[in-house]
Amino acid sequence: MHSESYTPQGGAFLFWCQVAAVAALGCLVTGCGDDDGPSSASDSGTSGANVSDAGANPDASTDDLCLGVTCVAVDACHGPGTCDPSSGECSSPAAPDGTACDDADPATIDDACSSGVCMGVDTCSIDNGDCGDPQQTRCGHDASGSVVCEDIDECAVDNGGCDPFAICSNGDPGFSCACPLGTIDVVGDGTDCTSAAQVSAGGTHTCAVLTDGRLFCWGDNHDGQLGAGLDSVSTPLQVGESTSWQSVAAGGFHTCAIDQGRLFCWGQNTFGQLGDGGITIQDTPVQIGSESDWEQLSAGYEETCGIRAGSLFCWGKNNWGQLGDTTTTERHEPTQVGSDTTWQDIAKEGSHTCGINAGKLFCWGYNSWGGLGTFDVPDQHAPFQVGSDDTWQDVAIGPVHTCGINAGRLFCWGRNRYGQVGDGSSVDLALPPTAIGSDDTWEALTAGDNHTCGINAGRLFCWGYNADGELGDDSLAHGRAPTQIGTDAGWQAVDAGSTHTCGINGGRLQCWGYDREGQLGDGARGSLQLSPAVIGSDSTWQTVSTGSNHTCGLKGGELFCWGFNGSGQLGIGSLDSQAFPLKVGDSNTWTAVTTGSSHSCGIDSGKLFCWGQNAYGQLGDGTPDDSDAPKQIGTDTSWQTVVTRQTHTCGINAGKLFCWGDNRSGQLGDGTQDDSNVPKQVGADATWIVVATGNAFTCGSNSGGLSCWGSNSNGQLGDDTTIDKLSPEWLGAVTEWTSLSAGAQHICGTIGGALSCWGSNGARQIGDGYPADVTIVTPIGSGSWQWVAAGFYHTCGIDGGKLHCWGSNNYGQLGDGSITNLTTPTQVGSSSTWQQVSAHWSHSCGIDAGRLLCWGDDELGQVGDGTVLAKSVVVFP
Repeated sequence: MHSESYTPQGGAFLFWCQVAAVAALGCLVTGCGDDDGPSSASDSGTSGANVSDAGANPDASTDDLCLGVTCVAVDACHGPGTCDPSSGECSSPAAPDGTACDDADPATIDDACSSGVCMGVDTCSIDNGDCGDPQQTRCGHDASGSVVCEDIDECAVDNGGCDPFAICSNGDPGFSCACPLGTIDVVGDGTDCTSAAQVSAGGTHTCAVLTDGRLFCWGDNHDGQLGAGLDSVSTPLQVGESTSWQSVAAGGFHTCAIDQGRLFCWGQNTFGQLGDGGITIQDTPVQIGSESDWEQLSAGYEETCGIRAGSLFCWGKNNWGQLGDTTTTERHEPTQVGSDTTWQDIAKEGSHTCGINAGKLFCWGYNSWGGLGTFDVPDQHAPFQVGSDDTWQDVAIGPVHTCGINAGRLFCWGRNRYGQVGDGSSVDLALPPTAIGSDDTWEALTAGDNHTCGINAGRLFCWGYNADGELGDDSLAHGRAPTQIGTDAGWQAVDAGSTHTCGINGGRLQCWGYDREGQLGDGARGSLQLSPAVIGSDSTWQTVSTGSNHTCGLKGGELFCWGFNGSGQLGIGSLDSQAFPLKVGDSNTWTAVTTGSSHSCGIDSGKLFCWGQNAYGQLGDGTPDDSDAPKQIGTDTSWQTVVTRQTHTCGINAGKLFCWGDNRSGQLGDGTQDDSNVPKQVGADATWIVVATGNAFTCGSNSGGLSCWGSNSNGQLGDDTTIDKLSPEWLGAVTEWTSLSAGAQHICGTIGGALSCWGSNGARQIGDGYPADVTIVTPIGSGSWQWVAAGFYHTCGIDGGKLHCWGSNNYGQLGDGSITNLTTPTQVGSSSTWQQVSAHWSHSCGIDAGRLLCWGDDELGQVGDGTVLAKSVVVFP
């Protein structure tokens, strides 16, 4: 309210009141009284004060202070009220709550009165003004009251809750935490980043002990080797809750580790490699014994060795004497090797073992390639000293090669096909070799299947096989001499798996190479085709054959090949790998094709042709030279059948059986163990019907019945023994065998619709549901089997037109849409028009109503659907 008072000329008083609305004060009355003439001394009045006529009106009566007063509402949230005659003041009653008003704030809506106050709803209070998560975005207003969304920098406070060493990245909106490269993201959200103290690369999985004593594993887990259930993972997964792990050793498909001196193992246990006294898979750590003085471990494919208080113990598979206990007896519990208590180091990989005892180097086990340091002795069942030096510091072994550091100098020997010995050649070597280079600053070594890596003065060097990028040199070319990887000189540790490698560089964990099972730990995996995929649109395919990493097939008499081509096994005139079927040559009269590990053969108009790798003479052309195009073998035009599996080949020519190539186990059937680079006839019979070649053995059927010869380590010769045979061993007079197919160490065949299998059964590839090897011909159920194909560790067959598969399924090679092993024949899909199937290492193909379908491992394009993946440079988990 605004009030004014005026005094006119002549001394007369004139009073009037002007009433206005004043916020929150109500009605104020100034100079409101009766006009009782000049006799009154003053009627000035003040709000809330009585005015007395002390002069002209001595009776002290109360003036009517509300005379002429009109009360009005002070604002929209108050009523007009009434004037109090004793005070002259207007009351200001609050308007009913909810009465509409305007608070003059453009940033509010739905203004309404509440207890006499006009209040609106701030638009930012409604769903954060539609700005999103209030933890990530702050809502505000511009000068016009419009909503303005402002990103909150979460990283500015306590690094956003990320690990103090993590990289916190503020987004718009939100933020993210990322562990530094080379550390383990323990929780998976960047809140716990820890470095690795030790890393171990297994067959298809990897494990690392962190600096805080926690243990993590990742990759393939089909046999429980990660120690946490049976699900494979491509990022590190913690094993248990212990924080006192000291070291870990990842084997082929099992793992062992030391926690406060106590030994724990888990994973595949077919041969007792866990050491728990049984052969049952364990998918979580199981303590082995009660001792607490274990110092060191090394895990092979199916064996384990460790040092406890200076004494050496080994357990697991022992067919080559690789346990060193003077026998070839399988051991299911740690068994002491000798009585020495001065063992310092142990290296276990596959078929042989090496260790350092008081500075002296000893090796034992398989010795066909000189892996024990000499070509002059057979397999050794007890430690065999290599040379006489007592200055050995480290040793690393692959399946058939060995490297060691002696007084700082590097020595390697054994199989050298891919340059894994590192002397610049592909010639196998045995001690005493020339040292590799002249440096005397080598510190550590590791060996994979066919590659080697080492640390020299803090620098990392790798050499050997590289088709999967396991050398880490940004290529897929094999290396025949140590090649430095990068330029860093801070490498602290390196460990090679089968076809991948991991190391610790300046505290950072790094992995590279094959990533089919997620073993690189970077969250990615290679390409797997888990169910049959139709290749192309043609329905005129006649036959298909799967090799280790390539495939060939016939369509309308034309030959097509695809997949890995490092040795020319595709026959296309180059070494370029192909992810789709590519025609070979111009002929359209091909009638047969077969694919081995790295070579192929086929029959065209009765003529035999072979191409690809020829290190063992498996091409049969009389030379050791590889060929990247089909090369005719001899001049005969009466070849009927040709088969191959690994490194030897057999075929039937006018009823006569011939074999050639690798013969180290007598698989050529000529009574010797001498390789042959030309076809050699097996016996004199000319009534051979069918033949099958396995890893290092052969079976065939002729008028005399079924016979097998070669390696018999798993009873694959079917004679109820495990003794090798250098010439055909007859298994009976049954001559109706309509098909035979051999895997790595097992074989299946059909007789009048009945299916039988025998041999290695570790992955249940026999199909009888049991884990034990089968050493005699064993019927598998009943049915009308038309075709059978034995892969390395799995089998597929066609029964009444329906496709069935069983055994190992790590790569989806069973085609049932999963990677779960199957113990008995299980139908794949619902089709009943399958005509043929082929199985090899990790993929399978078949023909259904003339259509070509493939499934399983597609790392190198062998499935033929155009997808390939290789990591040839260092990557970080």
